[in-house]
Amino acid sequence: MDDHPSGNPTPLFPSHTGTRYDASTRDLAYQLWAFTHGRNASSVALAMQREHPNLDERTVQRWAKDGAWAGRVRADVRALAPAIHEAIVVDLIAGAQEAAAYVRAVVRGDDPSAVHQTRVTAALGLLDRAGFAVRKDAGPLAPAPPAPAVEAIPESTDTADIVRRMERLIQDSRT
Repeated sequence: MDDHPSGNPTPLFPSHTGTRYDASTRDLAYQLWAFTHGRNASSVALAMQREHPNLDERTVQRWAKDGAWAGRVRADVRALAPAIHEAIVVDLIAGAQEAAAYVRAVVRGDDPSAVHQTRVTAALGLLDRAGFAVRKDAGPLAPAPPAPAVEAIPESTDTADIVRRMERLIQDSRT
C-alpha cells in the first residue's frame, strides 16, 4: 500500500462498490423484492442469476438497506392502492353479474351441472363479496336428497337370495 496525500493508506485494489450494477438492475431487484419475492433478498438474487450470475444475497440486502426499500414499498403501495382497489371492484361487479346469472339458471333448472354444490357455493360467495349478502338464516339452497333406504341383508349363505335383494335395492334406488 502506498501512502495517500491525506495520510490514509490507499488499497492496492480499488473498491468497485456501487459500480458493478446499473440503476435498471437495482430497480428490477427492487420490483422483485417488493412485489414478487416477499422481501426475500436470497430469492431475488436467485431469480436474477440468469442475467446477473454473480449477484448475491448480501448485495440485494445492501441495496434494500441503502435504498430504504421498505419505506419505498409503503409509499408505492399507497400510490397503487386506489388503482388496485378499482380493478378489484370492477372484477367483483362483473363476477357478481355472472354469479347471479348462474344462480338463476340453477333455480330455473336450466343448468344440468347444477348438482355441483361447489360451483353454487362459489357463486354465492362472489355475490356476498360484491355486497349481495346471503341471509344467514336462509338455510340450504335445496333440501338434501333423502338417503336411500338400506335393507339389511341377512347373513345368508343363499347366494341367489342375496343377489335378488341387491337387484331390488338397485332398482328401488333408480326409481
